[in-house]
Amino acid sequence: PTQFTNPYVYTSPVTFLLSLQILFLGSFVISHYRHTWNSFIPLMYILISSVDIISAIGFVLQAAIMLLYRGEHIGVWTWECGFNVSYALVALGYRSSILLNVVLGVCRTITILDPFYTTNKKIVALACIVYTGVWCVLVGLDIRYMLNTHLIHVIPVAGHFVMEYLLRNVKNRTVYNFLYFSLILGVPLIIPVVIVFVVCIIQMYTLTRPNSPAREMYKHVTTTILVISVLFVVCNSMLSLLVIIAFFYTSFFLTEEEVITEFKVSWFFNWVGPICGTLFPLLNGAFNPVIIVCRCRELRHIFLSRIRRISGMLRDLTPVNRE
Repeated sequence: PTQFTNPYVYTSPVTFLLSLQILFLGSFVISHYRHTWNSFIPLMYILISSVDIISAIGFVLQAAIMLLYRGEHIGVWTWECGFNVSYALVALGYRSSILLNVVLGVCRTITILDPFYTTNKKIVALACIVYTGVWCVLVGLDIRYMLNTHLIHVIPVAGHFVMEYLLRNVKNRTVYNFLYFSLILGVPLIIPVVIVFVVCIIQMYTLTRPNSPAREMYKHVTTTILVISVLFVVCNSMLSLLVIIAFFYTSFFLTEEEVITEFKVSWFFNWVGPICGTLFPLLNGAFNPVIIVCRCRELRHIFLSRIRRISGMLRDLTPVNRE
């Protein structure tokens, strides 16, 4: 349908540029820190860059599928399958990125409050595996639901199958709204933003407190993580606000019949939703490696030397006009 493809046509140049930046800088960060992956902070940088790359691939596929479908180069079946694959990549990458940012911020806060505390990487790994496994199941159910109903969902908020199940089995609208808000929005979207926001306040207070032992010992690394956490809060709070507005609007101001009509004709759901659901996660993923590169002196020097080497190679390949 045209109303689904229009937003992606207009945002596709930005999507491709940001995704290329994520792929390039993310790969550079992974390559630099792969030799020190057994340390907690480098490992988290590698994991965050990896899941951001997965999301970027999903967004590129999403934009490409929309452009091809808009130009009538592919059929409806190919469009639906391609969009579901991109949805899976984006949803899993985005959800994993949220968890990893929460883990990084919380663990770093514990470390600066208790310098002798050692993060148990096995527990962290187990939590990440369990969390990712749950979302893999939910994304699989979502894809099955979308293929059966021929619907697509543009914001990477996994759990639409659960929403549809609640809608069919919970007759009380108030109970349904509470369960939907808690399970689909509160736990996966809002709570992580609140946790990281509290972590940012604690880190800023600790780093600015006079005579703080953490101020000199962990100032540089903690400042880097603090900037990453602030970026996470800004991007994800905007996306959370968008979803919350949509939830309250459809739950308390519209009937079930009006909700269906609103999804078909509303500029909010057909334009604001797809654009913000694409740009906010992409901006978060695009600026993460920029922060890491800019804050690490060694990594910054290597990056600039490689840029100079590439520019030199391009100059050598460019023909020179000699008069």
